[in-house]
Amino acid sequence: MAAIERMRNSNDSISQIASVLRDQNQPLTERFRALFTLRNLGGKKAINAIAGTFSDPSALLKHELAYCLGQMQDDYAVSILTEVLEDENQEVIVRHEAACSYVSVSHTTNQVVTWLRSSQEKLVQKSIQFYRSCTTC
Repeated sequence: MAAIERMRNSNDSISQIASVLRDQNQPLTERFRALFTLRNLGGKKAINAIAGTFSDPSALLKHELAYCLGQMQDDYAVSILTEVLEDENQEVIVRHEAACSYVSVSHTTNQVVTWLRSSQEKLVQKSIQFYRSCTTC
């Protein structure tokens, strides 16, 4: 039985599920299962657990972290998404997904357009028109 399923079945805490998410020795499938479990549980503790994983080396995982924060539709995630959006050490695809999630949760494009204008990435700058025209991504 998968680690997350055992935890879910035994009513283990968010911190134990978060430890699977952060464990780079776990298969990516288990880490994604942990992420989606946290997303489904929701709340500040789950959001903080997800946010604490943005230092992971996997761009794919971090992209999904940002995506799940958007799916949670919780205003508490806005400041976290802003940090990811502004972190020039994050991969462009991660920052892009943070931008989509930011727009989805905050329902405003102002911060995103400001970030896009200041970005040196050509791909990112081409997204300005898109973000001005959308209310969700």
